[in-house]
Amino acid sequence: AAAGAAGGAAGGAAAGAAGGGAALSAGAATGIGLGVAAAAALIAGPLIQQFCEGFVTDPKCLSHDRCAGDCQPRNEQARYVIVTEQGIGKIYYYFFTCRSSAEAAMNFWNCSRILYDINEFGKGPLEQIAWGAKMSHNTIRGAMGRMLKDAHSEMQEVLRRST
Repeated sequence: AAAGAAGGAAGGAAAGAAGGGAALSAGAATGIGLGVAAAAALIAGPLIQQFCEGFVTDPKCLSHDRCAGDCQPRNEQARYVIVTEQGIGKIYYYFFTCRSSAEAAMNFWNCSRILYDINEFGKGPLEQIAWGAKMSHNTIRGAMGRMLKDAHSEMQEVLRRST
């Protein structure tokens, strides 16, 4: 009988410990759940930016910039252009005479960038390589479209003045 009572007491203590552990587990589960959610947000944010394409945003700044190996398109035959987004809506473009110089320049940037082949007049720019976070690529493509539209308008104005 004493052994049975001792076994019952041990069983009750184990049950009590299990019950207390269950309450602790609920609190721990909540903390763990919040920790996992925070970690997922920290991980998912950059992953979304890196691998998901974003919307086209209107560039706040669209300007020609210079870098090592580039060319001045008014003085040399530009065959390639790199268009970058360096900050939200801040679009810069760089002209190159050869692809190897353009690719070498692309290796130095950490921002999103797209290399276009503009060699064949009349075909429009041909996208060659898109590097960096995909979230910016559609904005860069939109900026390239705007550059083409502006260049077309400028060409039309030059033709009007010459007639």
